[in-house]
Amino acid sequence: SRAGGAYENDPAGYVDWSGSDITPPEAAVSQPPHGAVLNSLVQLAGTAADNAAVSSVTVSILRQDTGLYWDGAAWSAGQTWLDAALAGGAWTYSPVPAWADGSSFAVTARSVDSAGIWSPAAVSVFSYDITAPLSAVLQPGSVQSTTFTYIAGTASDALGVAMVSVNIRRLSDSS
Repeated sequence: SRAGGAYENDPAGYVDWSGSDITPPEAAVSQPPHGAVLNSLVQLAGTAADNAAVSSVTVSILRQDTGLYWDGAAWSAGQTWLDAALAGGAWTYSPVPAWADGSSFAVTARSVDSAGIWSPAAVSVFSYDITAPLSAVLQPGSVQSTTFTYIAGTASDALGVAMVSVNIRRLSDSS
């Protein structure tokens, strides 16, 4: 007969797994936030949880434009899993690599519980941008024009331009 609610059929008979942990843990990446454009990132962070106990958390860092992974010392081919510091339900990883300006990175975290069950991977993709965007006013041609019907210009950035702001000031009274 079957032993317990969950069982496995093996050559020696039915084995009772009713007291075993079969629930995978969870992992999440909170720093960097998914989809963020950052100009500073000194530490990776996230959370890990399990119905029993999380044993450890590992992270992997992919530089998407080169396809290389951070191995803790340099960018290299082949995925590398790095041990994160775990305290309660929170994890952190540092030191981080020198992020390349204008590049995107994928941070993947996974946790393992005391039963040796791995969580699904949690991924956060972010872009790193420390270069200021470029802009230029093309019309009117003179910055001290007395009459003009429109303002035109250009704006560019390696990661795209989200917004352009224009200020107009009257020189005679600064209003």
